[in-house]
Amino acid sequence: MVHTGNIGHHQVYFTRTLWDQGYDDLERRVELVNRGLDLLRKPDPEDTQYMKLRVIENDQLWVIAEPGKITYLTPHDY
Repeated sequence: MVHTGNIGHHQVYFTRTLWDQGYDDLERRVELVNRGLDLLRKPDPEDTQYMKLRVIENDQLWVIAEPGKITYLTPHDY
């Protein structure tokens, strides 16, 4: 896992697999983080108080929000 910074009280992580797919590039990473945050703001009936999972891109990119932590990953990483 690569810690990429914080958003409020949440630490943001990228899995090594995703990082190695070009998300070491700051511009590309910020774009993905913003897309993920937009999706996380929308309620989903499967959300719990402990976890939210969103598919960002055709089941190739996911974001998981947990208390204090947001992780960007591929389904394979899960």
